[in-house]
Amino acid sequence: MFGSRRLFHVILFIAIAGLGTAAYVTVGPPAAAKAASTTATVQRGVVLSSVSATGNVSPATQLAVDFQNNGIVSEIDVAVGQHVTAGQVLAKLQSQTQTEALNVAEMNLNSAKLRLSADSAPTAATVAQDQASLNSAQVSVKSAQDAVTAAQQTAAFDQTTQANAVATAQQKLSTDEANASSLQAADQQQLAADQSQLTADSAPGSAAQQKIITDQNNQESACGSNATLCTNDQGTLLADQAALQEKLAADNAKIVADQQKVQTDSQLTTTDQTALTNAQTTQQQTAMKDQQAITSAQNQLSTAQANLTSTEASNQAKETVLPSTIASDQASVASATQQMATAYTNLADDTLVAPVAGTIGAINGQVGGEATGVSGGSGSRLRSSASPSWA
Repeated sequence: MFGSRRLFHVILFIAIAGLGTAAYVTVGPPAAAKAASTTATVQRGVVLSSVSATGNVSPATQLAVDFQNNGIVSEIDVAVGQHVTAGQVLAKLQSQTQTEALNVAEMNLNSAKLRLSADSAPTAATVAQDQASLNSAQVSVKSAQDAVTAAQQTAAFDQTTQANAVATAQQKLSTDEANASSLQAADQQQLAADQSQLTADSAPGSAAQQKIITDQNNQESACGSNATLCTNDQGTLLADQAALQEKLAADNAKIVADQQKVQTDSQLTTTDQTALTNAQTTQQQTAMKDQQAITSAQNQLSTAQANLTSTEASNQAKETVLPSTIASDQASVASATQQMATAYTNLADDTLVAPVAGTIGAINGQVGGEATGVSGGSGSRLRSSASPSWA
C-alpha cells in the first residue's frame, strides 16, 4: 500500500487517462476511387472522427495525503469515490494540545509586547502611579520622623518628672531621718507629761478631789439643818464630780494621742524609704517604656527611609531604561512571535486538506484511530507515485 498501517492516508486520484493502442480514422475520398463530378446544394453538417482502444484505465497521478502531527482522528469529512476541490477539508485530529499551546504562545507574546511597551515609554498612568508611590513614601518618612521626635520629647519630660519625684522622696527621707530622734524625744516627753497630769488629777490630794470632799462635808452639814441648802450642796457635789470625770477622760485621750504619735513618728522613716523605693522603681519603668517607644519609632523610621530609597531607585530605573533592556525585550517579542507562528502551524496541521482537486481513491484509517504524523520523518506531507512537483 502507501505507508505503515498506523499512518493515516487519504489516496487522491488526480486525473484519469486511457492507456492502450490508439487509432484514428480520417474521413475523405479513397485513394483508388475515380473522380466524379457531383452537384448539390451547400448545407451545414457534422464530420465525425472516432478513436477506439483496448486496455486497463488507471489514474495518471495519485497522492497519499498524510497528517503532519501525531494524534487521534476526530473526524473524517469525505468518502471513497467523492470528488473534492483544492483546499477542501478531508479529516481532523483532536486539537486540544495544539490549542492550549497556541493560547500559551499568545499569552507569552502579549506579555512580551507589554514589557517592551512599558520599558520603551512609560504610560501616563504608570508615571502617576510611580509619583503617588513616591509621595506616599515621603509622607511615611515624615510621619516616622515626627514619631521619633515625639517619643524623645516624652522621654525627656518623663525623665525630668521622675527625677524630681525621686529627689523629693529622698529629701523627705533625709529630713525625717534627721528629725527622728528629736521627734521621738518630744513625743515621749509629751506622753510622760500627760500621764503625770492624769496621775495628778486622779490623786486624792488633787484640787478637784479636795473640792469634792468639801462639797460632801457641806452637804452633810446642810442636810441636818436646812433642806434647801442641802439640795443646793448636793447639786454642787454632782457637778464637781462630773467635771472631774471629764478632766480624767480628757487626760486619757491625750495619752492615747501621744502614744499614736510616738508610733507614727517611729515609722516615719520606714514610710519614707518605701516611698523613695516606689519613686525609683517608677523612674526605671518609665525610662524603659520611653526607650522602647523611641526604639520602635526609630525602627519604623528606618523602614520608611528604606522604602523611600527603594521607591526612588525603582522610579529612576523606569525612567532610565538601558538599550540592552530594550534589545532584550525586542528579542523576546521576536521569539514569542515565532513561537506563536509555530503554534498556529501546528494547530493547522491537525486539519488535513486536499492540496488539489481530485477523487478520493482510498481512506486508510477511521475516527478514533491513531494517526502517525510525517513531520520530522522521512516522508512528506504529499506523496505521489508519479513524484509530482508542488509549490
